[in-house]
Amino acid sequence: MSIGSNKVKSLELFLCLHPFALRHVVFLLFLSSSLFLQLHKHGSSIMKSYQQAVEVSDTKIENRSTSA
Repeated sequence: MSIGSNKVKSLELFLCLHPFALRHVVFLLFLSSSLFLQLHKHGSSIMKSYQQAVEVSDTKIENRSTSA
């Protein structure tokens, strides 16, 4: 047999021996996905504020070049 089938058999054995293991795996997956979504949301707000700051600095540079 291949290594993958041995891993599947060991996973099945683990789940049979630990009835709450599947709940822990699902909880950890949910926790990691919600954490990823929060980081993604926070990162997009950081990018928006960065873009606004770049636009403000661009307009200041344009105002300086037109007034000179």
